[in-house]
Amino acid sequence: MKSTDSRPPFFSGIAFNHFLTINATFIALIAGILIFIHQESEKHANKEVARALSKVEIMISSSMETRYRDLHQLGRAIVKDSRIFPMVEARRSADLLDLSDELEKRYTLDRIIFLERTGHILSNLQFPGSTGRNMASRSTLVQKALKGDPSQGFMRSKGQLLQIIAQPILHNATRDKIIGVLLIARHHAPDLESEIRTLTGWKVKHSLWNAPKKQWQSYGANGEDEDASLLEVFPNAEDFLTPLRFDINNPRERLHLLGFPLKQYQGQLLGSLLVFIQHSELVETFEILTRKIFLAGLFFCVVGSIIFLWITRRLNQPVSEILQQCEAIRKGHYELASPTKRKDEFGILANSIHEMGLDLKEKADLEHFFSSISFDTLDVVPPEGDQLMEEYNMADDSQLPKGLLFADRYLLQQFLGEGGSGMVYGATDSFLQEDVAIKVFEGWEGSETKLAPFKQEVVMMRKISHPNVTRLHEFGTYDGVHYVVMEWVKGGHLRSFLKNHGSLSPKNTLILFRQICQALDQAHSFGIIHLDIKPENVLIGQDGRIKLNDFGISRWFTSPSEILNHSGTPGYMSPEQIQGGQLSPASDIFSLGVMLYECLSGRLPEPNDKSDLTFPISTDEDPSGNLRSLLEDMLEPTPEERLQKVSDIDRRIRDVLSVMKDN
Repeated sequence: MKSTDSRPPFFSGIAFNHFLTINATFIALIAGILIFIHQESEKHANKEVARALSKVEIMISSSMETRYRDLHQLGRAIVKDSRIFPMVEARRSADLLDLSDELEKRYTLDRIIFLERTGHILSNLQFPGSTGRNMASRSTLVQKALKGDPSQGFMRSKGQLLQIIAQPILHNATRDKIIGVLLIARHHAPDLESEIRTLTGWKVKHSLWNAPKKQWQSYGANGEDEDASLLEVFPNAEDFLTPLRFDINNPRERLHLLGFPLKQYQGQLLGSLLVFIQHSELVETFEILTRKIFLAGLFFCVVGSIIFLWITRRLNQPVSEILQQCEAIRKGHYELASPTKRKDEFGILANSIHEMGLDLKEKADLEHFFSSISFDTLDVVPPEGDQLMEEYNMADDSQLPKGLLFADRYLLQQFLGEGGSGMVYGATDSFLQEDVAIKVFEGWEGSETKLAPFKQEVVMMRKISHPNVTRLHEFGTYDGVHYVVMEWVKGGHLRSFLKNHGSLSPKNTLILFRQICQALDQAHSFGIIHLDIKPENVLIGQDGRIKLNDFGISRWFTSPSEILNHSGTPGYMSPEQIQGGQLSPASDIFSLGVMLYECLSGRLPEPNDKSDLTFPISTDEDPSGNLRSLLEDMLEPTPEERLQKVSDIDRRIRDVLSVMKDN
């Protein structure tokens, strides 16, 4: 069968709209940046300086944190050296000095110090005479490490600023006992200066704070001091707690500066890092950046558009396929919806839609099959009458006459049959002008004990809401008569079909039973077992829709003491139901298996003949043997060995149908 291609054109689809939106946003962003940089570079230089210096501040902070992170990682690796624990534990200072010399050379360290658990120095390669000095009393960095927390900060030594970390040394066996502390440090300035100069082109200057003299002292990577005059504008240590930005207007050039304080662990100012740039260089950078951004933006706009166009077309393909599947299903062309081998989310969605299409096709085929045949409804039409309820003799348990206005609202049309707990009539709701079915409890003046099945059925039908279960509209009492108003499924029941036709084809039987399984599975999910699964309680509407009916003898299986019951229909009852044993959802599954066997063969299975069960269809119709295996598992005499979940039956039926279609 051919169908028109429902794939949306790319140039009018969602993918193209996304393509236009993203590209337009990208072009607008590039254009806005270019215009902004071009027009505002001179006029708003100060704003651009603040923004640029903020980046430098972040870079400096990031660089220092990176160095701290590297030192911490190196410290953790060193303390795991198997040689360190016995040396520190035994306080072998000479051995630690030799090991320190080896580690300093191997890892390019400027300082490495070992402390014992009391905070006293065990070895200090740079200052051997400091052995035995207590650092815990002078350094909060060491104090924190002795408590088990690694710490970090700056230290000043020999006119240099070092980044230092303190790493606890743990006992090899217990791992919770601190036996000492490792201090390692590196001079941070040369590498940092080189990185800033390489990345920004700005000059970098270090300075030391002389606390006794309360003045700044300059030192550079090569002893250069030509910019010592810059230190004159630096604030005092008390005012230099956070990074500061300021300008210097020299006669020759305007300078923009950033001062970055360098502190010890406990917050004492040791020095600063000064980054500065000339105003003319800044403007030149903006001009170069403008040209580069324009060229880069143009390149990425063209290349990105090509790449994004290819990506969106690839992404649009599975969406288009899914749309085609949906459109094919909507038009009833189920055979056009095919599964996919994709394993991603699109594949899962496409295969789910495919499965949904197969389910809809199965239901449509079954509805078409049943709607094309005539049912022997077995309706009993009572004598004509046109009476009000109060005129009818309620003491008589016979059928209510046609034409009776029941409950001042429902005009009785015909007698439909007798359920597990009352008689059922077809009627017209005079208020809503729709046809309904009314079940009337036949014990007009019954006790509460007699009314229990009626109330039970009402409660259970209110719990269940499913397309394959008859709907409950209303329940009440009128003139001493208890009744339930339900959906009237016009057509017939499965028994009338089997009476006229003997059996169903295997395919139609399985499609029908999938709907029954889905209805029964929801009942079980609410803790309800039907206990009267039989063809008379499977209604088939004139439109071919299947409905599970009559919960008159149903029970809750969540309370075991309340479900010992002998009610049911002989021939369909499970062994435990017949013997008064413990009932469960498996009891319904046995009855369902009996009805499945009957629909396939036209007869009931012989009692207790599961081991010698005559299979009702040929191997050509069930080449895999899955259907026979399913029947055997459903008709197991022992409840524990029987299938326990109706959802498992539905899944296995779906697999059997899949094999039938493939063959």
